[in-house]
Amino acid sequence: MKYKRKFNKENINTIIAELYGKDWDYSTTDVDLLYEKFMKNITETVNKVVPLEKTQTRKQPWINRFVIQASRDRDEAYKKFKITKLNSDWNLYKKKRNIYARVIRNEKKKYY
Repeated sequence: MKYKRKFNKENINTIIAELYGKDWDYSTTDVDLLYEKFMKNITETVNKVVPLEKTQTRKQPWINRFVIQASRDRDEAYKKFKITKLNSDWNLYKKKRNIYARVIRNEKKKYY
């Protein structure tokens, strides 16, 4: 299970407003203590305004941008063939289809 935060412009503005309200008066000269207080203020504010949310894991984790691009190329070639019905477009579609199958096969091998 993965967790992530959903940041948006409104959240950022809320975080900034919350941070303005925090006590930033540090009268110590210990750098480590100052850093801890600083990080505590930031972390508490972010956790309060933008909590972690569970996200679903991908069912096919080998799908990446290369697979998606190959799929789009294949689909575009098929659409073009459906419109023109030309042999050259059919051959282009077959080439793109085979490239897509090869990309899927390679990405699955990399993953497993």
